[in-house]
Formats: sequence, C-alpha cells, structure tokens
Amino acid sequence: MWSPRTPDPLLALVDMSETRRRKGFSSESLAPARPSLEAKDLVAIQVCRLFYDEQLTKIEIGNRLGISRFRVARLLEQARESGLVQIEYRDRELLHPDLAQALSQRFGLRLCQVVRGPAAIDSAGAELSVGHVAAAVVSDLLARRDVFGLGWGRAVAAVVEHLPLRNDLDIDVVQLAGGSARVAFGIDPSELAHRAAARLGGLLHALHAPAFVETREIRDALLREREIVDTVRLFDSVTLAVLGIGALYPAGDDSPRSALSIEGVLSPVALKRLLKSGATCDLILHAFDREGRFVGAELEDRLVAISVEQ
Repeated sequence: MWSPRTPDPLLALVDMSETRRRKGFSSESLAPARPSLEAKDLVAIQVCRLFYDEQLTKIEIGNRLGISRFRVARLLEQARESGLVQIEYRDRELLHPDLAQALSQRFGLRLCQVVRGPAAIDSAGAELSVGHVAAAVVSDLLARRDVFGLGWGRAVAAVVEHLPLRNDLDIDVVQLAGGSARVAFGIDPSELAHRAAARLGGLLHALHAPAFVETREIRDALLREREIVDTVRLFDSVTLAVLGIGALYPAGDDSPRSALSIEGVLSPVALKRLLKSGATCDLILHAFDREGRFVGAELEDRLVAISVEQ
C-alpha cells in the first residue's frame, strides 16, 4: 500500500487513502485485503522490500529508516520465521538442494548440484538432465584464459552437447586422455574436445594417441612425440575439467557402464584382472575401488592420460 522508497509508511497510507476518497471509494473499499496484517508488521515489510527488492545493506536500511542495523537484522529474521516473507527457490523440480548440501558437508565440496529425477528414469534421460545442469555450471565457472580439460564418456558428451555458444573466453581446450577406435561415435575424447572447443570458441589441444598401449616403453616413446608433448604439458595448467565416473560392472541389467567395459577398450583378460583387484569404477580411465583407492597399477604404466595426481 506504499512505496518502499517513501521514508514514512504512515504518510504514504494517508496519501493513498485521500486519493482513493477523491476518486469516490467508500470506506469499506479501503479495508485491507489481508486483515491479519498487524501495524507492527509494516516496518518489517518495508525493511524486507528494501533488503530483498532494492538490495540495500542493513546499514543503508537503518540509516534510511532511522533504526539500528541490529534491529534491521532482527526484523529480517523475524519476518522469515513468522512467514511474513517467504523465500522460494524454483529449482526444486529439477535439483535436489537438500541432498546437495548434505554431500557438500560430508565431503567438503565447494559446489555441488544433484539432479532430481524419477526412480524409473532411463540412463539416457538421466545423462541429458545431468548434462543440461552441468553445462550451465561449467559455463558460469569458465573465465577468460582458463585451461579447460575434457574427459570422455556418455555423461561428458551430454555436457558438451548443452554447452552454450561462446566467443568471449579465449580459452584452451585440452583432451585429457587418449582415444580408441573401439569407442562408439559421439563419446570419443578427441571428438568431444573438438566439439567443446567449437562451442566455446577455444583453442583445441588434441591428444593424438590411444588410451592404452601394449607396454610402458611404447607409452614413454609416444609422450616424447612433439604433438603429444605440446598437449601433455598443459595437464599441469588445467583450471577446470569435466570428467565422468564410469561403472565397470552393472548394478542391474539397465544400469549404465563404463566405456572401458562395454566398448572393449580393455581386453577381457585385463578387465577381469582389474575387477579382481577390487575395481568398481573408473575416473578418466583410472580405476578405483569402493573406498576410493586407485587400483590396477599395471595398467597405469600403459595409460596415456592425465595422471591421478594431476
């Protein structure tokens, strides 16, 4: 009933009533729409409008209304507790903020988003939902001159698919692992890095090498090749990376699995040996067990990818 910019709410009410009387409104029409609103709430509402709508600080509000910043803080808190002001987040249909907060506290995460989905959602639908949210987060986090690293897999592909078109970043896009001719079209790391660089207007640094080679000697020789050296040198400079976590064996018939197990990147013998060591998942080709310990040391010597330490 008054403008939050008016210093005195009572005068604003009087002025408003006088105007309505001149226009022919009856006294009944001037009755408040919400009779439960008490006079003591009027200052609290004005404080809330100044704080939330005009984004003034507590000190600025106190100076404008002639009250202390401590009273301003108390009025804001009481308004929320009483329901006079309600804050609603419109992301709850898509995200699960309570679970995200619990995960952040449990594992000390600086930023966590959990995508909400029905229990029966198929893996493809889940990947698209996660990709949509993750791409928005990545776009917000990216800054000029960043070195953006990219892994591989279906979830990473979904993120790349939803990245907005940018041309203001001047970033480097780095492929973080070698590829494989056995990987399905659309999730190969070289292809994903190329698509990401195109969408973000970045400079592509591809890794022209297989993910796994036969021996450590072959791996070491590859890492001395000039084109590969130029990319690998950027691993230490990566400022933001998108990586997927793949399950090495299915929890059910329809559950997603890592490209390492379903695409044949690893031989059946190597995969069997890896599972026997306790491996359950892989993070950009590095296998780890249910306790988060990296296993499969014999494969690490044949792997062309960013290291666990990096």
